[in-house]
Amino acid sequence: MGACGALPMQPNEMEQWSAEVRANSDGPFQINLRVPDLPPLRDYQHEARVRDFLSSWGPAVTEKSGDARPPNFAPDWVEAHMPI
Repeated sequence: MGACGALPMQPNEMEQWSAEVRANSDGPFQINLRVPDLPPLRDYQHEARVRDFLSSWGPAVTEKSGDARPPNFAPDWVEAHMPI
């Protein structure tokens, strides 16, 4: 099985990749067209109420906790010459 992260690819590049996989394998493959999520809409008053509630169950949650973002691995993949 093959897989391709095709989000940054042009349609002709996806066709070329698919043709190469089909020429070299009888197995299935997938094309991942994941579109990144938009930044969340924040409700700071609600977040404060949730932090207050959670503080009764464990350590206090900081105001900056809601600012966390997942890591962006794309530059590492490009540097390693891995298709994304």
